[in-house]
Amino acid sequence: MNIKQLLVLGCFLALSSFSWSQYENRIQSANIPAELTKNANAVVRLDELTYKVVSESEIYLIRDRIVTVLNKAGEKHLNAFINLENGLEVMEMDAVVYDANGTELEKFKKKSFAEKDAYPNYPAQKILKIPYEGSKFPYTVHFSYTVKSANTAFIPEYFLIEDYGVSVESASCRINYDGDKIAVSVNENNLEAHLVKKYQIKGNLTYSVLHREAMVHESLSPEFNALMPSVQFALGKFSFKDKKGDATSCSKYGMWYYDTVLAGIDKLPPATATKINTLGGALNTITDKARLVHEFVKDNFEYIEISASTNNFQPLPAEQTDKLKKGDSKDLANYTRALLKVLGVESYLAFARAGIDKVNIKKEFPSVTQSNHALLYVMDGSNVIWLDYYDKKLPFNYLSTYLDDRDVLVMKPGAGEIVRTPKSDQSVSYKKTKAEYHLSSLGDIRGKVTVKTGGLKYGEHAKLTTGSRDEVIKNYKEVSWKNINNVVINNFSLTDNNNFELTEEVDISGPGYGSFSNNMIFFTVNAFNKNINELERYPERKLPLKIQRGFTEEDEYIIHLPSGYSIASLPKNKVIENKYGNYNASFSKVDNSTLVYKRKLLINEGEYGVEDYKFYRSFLNQVSFIDDTQLELHK
Repeated sequence: MNIKQLLVLGCFLALSSFSWSQYENRIQSANIPAELTKNANAVVRLDELTYKVVSESEIYLIRDRIVTVLNKAGEKHLNAFINLENGLEVMEMDAVVYDANGTELEKFKKKSFAEKDAYPNYPAQKILKIPYEGSKFPYTVHFSYTVKSANTAFIPEYFLIEDYGVSVESASCRINYDGDKIAVSVNENNLEAHLVKKYQIKGNLTYSVLHREAMVHESLSPEFNALMPSVQFALGKFSFKDKKGDATSCSKYGMWYYDTVLAGIDKLPPATATKINTLGGALNTITDKARLVHEFVKDNFEYIEISASTNNFQPLPAEQTDKLKKGDSKDLANYTRALLKVLGVESYLAFARAGIDKVNIKKEFPSVTQSNHALLYVMDGSNVIWLDYYDKKLPFNYLSTYLDDRDVLVMKPGAGEIVRTPKSDQSVSYKKTKAEYHLSSLGDIRGKVTVKTGGLKYGEHAKLTTGSRDEVIKNYKEVSWKNINNVVINNFSLTDNNNFELTEEVDISGPGYGSFSNNMIFFTVNAFNKNINELERYPERKLPLKIQRGFTEEDEYIIHLPSGYSIASLPKNKVIENKYGNYNASFSKVDNSTLVYKRKLLINEGEYGVEDYKFYRSFLNQVSFIDDTQLELHK
């Protein structure tokens, strides 16, 4: 062997030794830096994901991942599985499990992985998953795979920090492609805030992060996905099931999706088509037909929440959904589309980034990978109708905080279109409470309460209309008026005016509401809408304050005092004003036995700094304190 060969061999052995020492260091739990175990359920020791784009119709996903599970709650962060899909070939796949000392416990090759339904009784999505459940913690799993796919339409979003309670030693994501032949769009989120490093040359993009401690969820902070660093890639020209697609604009992408992905999957069994035509064929308006179909699907089909993958990029054919009697958001939206088509109504799938945070579909990055939910868009003249099944207790054409006030991508035949979903701000999201109640000399109260809610407050209360009498009474006792001990609901009525306003009229009583001391009665004036501030106190708050949605509450009570008692002193009126909202409460005496109490609370939607949380919490504490004002009656 000559000198040159010896040098090459020496370099190879040195690199191999270095590579193994890196792995060895990351399979031993004792080597985890102490700060990475703080608040952590799992530690990502190493995660390297590479998308290698060979052509518009061929992509490789190569992943090398090492995760140490610190406790039972950390097992869900293993992610030691592969979504199976049409056009995907698993070329290599293996996993090794190690104990805390780095001693091998079990090894799995590709044939050892268990194929199973990703969701119970839903055969549309299969996964290959490591057949291992830990019993002693910590333990570490080294999971790696190489897969090849002919579908390049859906490249999953990659989060460099995966979740609360997960720390990261090293994570990286890269995409390799021929920069002269293939166009790639990139959607980057929150990189600078997390010190993500970016390396870019023609045809190669790499993002990496090192040594990030686990984050803890904090109340009233932005949604996790809106805070964490992530990247998404999309090919300008791609392939899906051997069909070429165009994502160079939202217009072209939406048109392609409608004409290609949705083609031929809206056929229904003849019996179902006949049934829906019998039920709705005589209806005259699009709105009435949409309402009937929406109720039909809500009553007869189960909604399944499914995470995004290439395999559920396309809805199930309507015939299959009809047979299963269940489906995810896309399946049920497509099935509803098929039913409406029988009644002569055109409708279109719309893709949204659903969640409590309002995240827009970005027009400059046309791809379904931005979305995690589908709903249906229907036009009746100039009126837009939205049909969704995420929460089946919500009424027809009502979008809750899960889907309100954001840009969605509507898939239309002529061109895809960005459309805004409805917004309910503090001026239209309201709760108005009027009450008249009597306080007896025994401290009992009896009265009538009327509550009107609109906008997003309507959504919170409208679910009562789908409950049984016992369920509604239980809600009043345990949620609405849990501050009244031994509360009795004598009677109630619920009236929905079909314009997203609900009226609740309740006959209520509460034995022993007032307390006695030395011939005096003490009682809290605000019996029916007390703000109970349960916001947690954080000595060292880390995340910014986000008030997701504003609202208004208005209250007016007429209170009849017991005979023979008089008010010791009337509480002073209170007014608080700041950037988070405003509050006022007033107490006025009509006569010696009658009191009027008025209250108004306005909360402003907004994004604020980390320090603002304690001031906002203090504001709500003041509101709670005033809401708890007690009146002292002398005999």
